Amino acid sequence: MADTAVLHQLYRDYFHAADVDAKTLFFAFDCKQVCRPRPAYAACDKAAIVRLLREAPSLSALTGETTSTAASKNKNSFATIRPLAPEECTFACGDACVQAAGFTSAKALHDYAVKNNWAGLRVDLWDVDTQDSTKGSLVKVQYWWAFRFG
Repeated sequence: MADTAVLHQLYRDYFHAADVDAKTLFFAFDCKQVCRPRPAYAACDKAAIVRLLREAPSLSALTGETTSTAASKNKNSFATIRPLAPEECTFACGDACVQAAGFTSAKALHDYAVKNNWAGLRVDLWDVDTQDSTKGSLVKVQYWWAFRFG
C-alpha cells in the first residue's frame, strides 16, 4: 500500500493543475476512469479521459479547474482527502458502469484493483458560493492509484 502522505500530495497536485494538459501528466496510458452510474461516464484509457476533459463545456471543482464565468468567480472549491475505509473498497456503481471502462463487472474491477495493489482515497469536493452560503455542492469521490515509475 502506498504512503498516504504521497497520495495526498499527488491528489493536491492533480486538483490544482492549471489546465487539462497539466492534468494529463497524472494519467498512465492504460488508466481507467469510472465516474458515475447514471448516466454512465467512464473511459478505458488516457486518450479517452483527456478527450472527455477537453469536451467538458465548463470544468468545475470535479476537475479542479474554474471557468471565467461570473458564477464560478463567486465560488470557492475545497477538498478533503483520506484513505478509504475497508468497507469503502468497493466499486458499487454496478456492472454497467464499469463496463464502459473495459471491465466485465464490478467484481472483476475489484479483483483487478486488489491484484495490482491499488491504493484508494476518499475525496470530498465542495463548491461554496461566496455570495450565498446556502448554495453549494458536495461531491464524494473514490480515487484509486497505481504507482508506476520510469
